[in-house]
Amino acid sequence: MENEFQLIANIILLLMIIYSVIYIRTYKQLTLLSTIQRTSSKTKLALLLISGICLRIFLAFFYTGHPTDMTCWSGWALGMANYGPGSFYESMQFADYPPGYLLILWPIGILLRLTELPYTHILHSILLKLPIIIFDLLTTLLIYYYAEKGQHKSPLLLAAFFFFNPAVLLTSSIWGQVDIVFSFFVILMLISLYNERLLYASIAFVLGLLIKPQMFLFGPIFVIGYYYYCKEKPAQTVLKQTLISGLIALGVFILICLPFLITKKDPLWLFKLYFSTMGSYPYGSLNATNFIAIINGLWAPDTATFLGLSYKLIGLVGILFSIGYTAFLAIKDSTKNNLALYGALMITGIFTLGHHMHERYIFPALVCLILAYLYKPHKNTLHFFVYFSVLETLNMSLVLTDSYLFSYQLMPLILSYLQVIGYILLCIYSYQACKLSKEAI
Repeated sequence: MENEFQLIANIILLLMIIYSVIYIRTYKQLTLLSTIQRTSSKTKLALLLISGICLRIFLAFFYTGHPTDMTCWSGWALGMANYGPGSFYESMQFADYPPGYLLILWPIGILLRLTELPYTHILHSILLKLPIIIFDLLTTLLIYYYAEKGQHKSPLLLAAFFFFNPAVLLTSSIWGQVDIVFSFFVILMLISLYNERLLYASIAFVLGLLIKPQMFLFGPIFVIGYYYYCKEKPAQTVLKQTLISGLIALGVFILICLPFLITKKDPLWLFKLYFSTMGSYPYGSLNATNFIAIINGLWAPDTATFLGLSYKLIGLVGILFSIGYTAFLAIKDSTKNNLALYGALMITGIFTLGHHMHERYIFPALVCLILAYLYKPHKNTLHFFVYFSVLETLNMSLVLTDSYLFSYQLMPLILSYLQVIGYILLCIYSYQACKLSKEAI
């Protein structure tokens, strides 16, 4: 198994190098590529998507996925098929995800039960990864659609940069994690806020929340988008749309949870599930190469101290700083043009400075950076996208080869310093973007 991990890590490293070289060589050719792609662009998009899907299926065949996560998906899918949503949580020994992704796993579980595929069969893992690959595809189509709609120089190239990004490939088709699923709803939320569609933004936020608790981290960004909405709309419209959006979003939340609520005696069970999930990993850093890792916090209890301060306290201060600095720039900025950039800034800051961070928690920042580039095309935004993609790829590859990273290891330490440097540079860049946006008015 260790040799398999090492081999797949080497493949991902090779893909990352190829990706970086292609990015460096093609970035300055955006105008040329845009001229070429105007002929048969739909055909080229289809070829791009087909080749990307084939690559994902090949990688999924090649590596079954992270054992811990794949065991959860398999058990939960079969649990939904065997017990149904009403008895699912009571029947499972461990289930810390909210109902949204369980409903996605439900038909997969029925199919697994009908085919009686054993857990060790490669098609078993392919089926479990299928929803993730589909959301990779949907996110790429969304990027292409809005790049083309915005008359971007090269929507096909941007879609390719995302679809063949090593961090995206590693997270979905190799590791088998579902970060892309809730990230899809993050991008839908941001697009809706850009377009002043408060109802759609509210529904997207709720759906993301029902997929993964990490959507809570985007609560401040939703509030910032709502702040811009309130500034641009008459008070009467704001009040009306707030009530309509809130009620419909709440209705969607209840409707999705309803099948799970039938047998529940405790009306607060779902909120308890969220809070227990968020507090179930009491460590300074869970393989995330960040500031906590630099101060010896990798897999250290969050009650352990550094210079007399607990990792939990240090992380809370870091999270509050990230949110506070982002809110400061957003309020200082008079337009919503940098909303996606602020989303990337906040999530990167929470990952870099916060506690209880897994190695994948920066993933939504990559989606935000691509979207930020679509709305305000600046080369440095794409540079940050590639930079953090490389760090994320290396961080996850290390975890695949060595399940537990520690602060005394050289490579995690180097990546942690690079992560902190990257966040500082992103803070400076976001401040400059805010300043330029304000001066343009």
